Amino acid sequence: MHGEIWFRRKDSHCHRITVNAIGPGFFLTEMTGEMSDDPEFQEFVKRQCPMERMGKKGELDGALLLFASDMSSYITGQVLYVDGGWTSV
Repeated sequence: MHGEIWFRRKDSHCHRITVNAIGPGFFLTEMTGEMSDDPEFQEFVKRQCPMERMGKKGELDGALLLFASDMSSYITGQVLYVDGGWTSV
């Protein structure tokens, strides 16, 4: 993802287009429902994620609103990880 964002941001600035991405961690969704009920997976998340849990509904909203608004007009070529600190470990 980083390479694609980095490549695209170089060509987009002359058109006043910002190119960014959101890197979500594990979130409770219909797709992860079965997996998130598994005690072994819950323990894995507790060990690996500094926040010791999966993301919840609405916790991606701030990142989405930031990139969709003019508040990010000087942000380009970035990946914002919303993953409870997973990638910081």
